[in-house]
Amino acid sequence: MRLGCHAVLFGERIAVDGDSIIAAADAIGYKGSEIGSRFYGTSDRTGLLDRFAGRRIELSGMHVGTGWDAWVADPAGEETKIVEVARFLDGFPNRNVIMSCRAPDGTIDAVAAARAIDAAAARCKDEGATLHYHNHWWEFENDATLYRALRDYAPHLSFALDLGWVVKTGIGALEVIEELRGRLSYVHLRDWSGSQFVDIGEGTTDIDGLVTALGPVLGDDGWLVVEYETGPQEMERYERAYERLCACDRLREADRSGTEA
Repeated sequence: MRLGCHAVLFGERIAVDGDSIIAAADAIGYKGSEIGSRFYGTSDRTGLLDRFAGRRIELSGMHVGTGWDAWVADPAGEETKIVEVARFLDGFPNRNVIMSCRAPDGTIDAVAAARAIDAAAARCKDEGATLHYHNHWWEFENDATLYRALRDYAPHLSFALDLGWVVKTGIGALEVIEELRGRLSYVHLRDWSGSQFVDIGEGTTDIDGLVTALGPVLGDDGWLVVEYETGPQEMERYERAYERLCACDRLREADRSGTEA
């Protein structure tokens, strides 16, 4: 698996100070960085290509935010947002569209929403991109109604599983990982302690166990992406996370295999 970091921590800085952020992630050793379309936009493809040109690091994926209610009320409009990002990624080595949904205001037709999302995922495939769903906790509420709808009624959809939120719900993360085998090549990793997220390695999450379980599911080309949303905008946090993850047996073995090859 390849290690990446999510630039959402830096917010709008990615649009004005992207060179230094990407360069710093590259220097640490990350193979990829995820960027949000709400911060960078979808008009300057050449500018973003230039930011990654000549570096070892790649754009691992681009995030786009949508809403569960909107997928029922205006599925065509939401699909347009998704396809716009898919087309923006033309020319990048990793055409991963990472979508998330705001929580619904109330009870919605989850199956109808999932089928609309599936249509958008099929459109992405036509564009040469892959649509991945990034979960929060609400997809696993009420007997995981929203998650199950996506799993069962959106066969074209892949998952960008956020393990931090899965751990928060108390649902077995290892069971979810195994259940999504074949539809999971992109994972967001957080650490959890008490009632809040903390930096990787500072919480109670079984990081080693998760990395071990993810190895055969993600394979060599899948992405394990560190995500911080709040706290100091310091690259040192990502550096510590990288060192912690590289200490996992699974990643040390993969690194040794790559060196021997």
